[in-house]
Amino acid sequence: MTKTAAAEDVAAFEHVYRSAYAGTVRAAIGLCGDRHEAEEVAQQAWTNAYRRHLRSPLEDVVPYVHRAVVNEVRSRARRAAVVRAHARLRRPGVAVADASDAVADRLVLAPLLARLPLRMRAAVVLRVVADLSVAQTATVLDITEGAVKSATSRGLARLRALQEETTDG
Repeated sequence: MTKTAAAEDVAAFEHVYRSAYAGTVRAAIGLCGDRHEAEEVAQQAWTNAYRRHLRSPLEDVVPYVHRAVVNEVRSRARRAAVVRAHARLRRPGVAVADASDAVADRLVLAPLLARLPLRMRAAVVLRVVADLSVAQTATVLDITEGAVKSATSRGLARLRALQEETTDG
């Protein structure tokens, strides 16, 4: 690749980054409920995508980054669960505080989204918040389009029911 072609490729990536970064952060917020953690997750996903793109140009960067965001949130959730489990084993009866609770309380949907299973939450967030198509969401989550439709439909129905519970109760 010539220097001119490489520079054009970097400029194209930067354009995609500038136009899609905010949507990536919104999707990450919906998945993890904490704006600061979401920004870290999105930044890490974009950094990794850029490094990958320099080695071998990506055809469609945004779905790649959304998939990386979902994977990073899953990894962080698993690590946090292990940390909480170890903390309970070391000090039984002492609850481990979740720092994202204070932030999540300020967001309207975050507490409700947090009650959804991760796959369902990811489908709802990617379809509604990130505004990805069914096909793009299926690619990001590595599931069928039918599974995306089902998870999104069920997730939205459960969110409506949870919202009614909170307003009625």
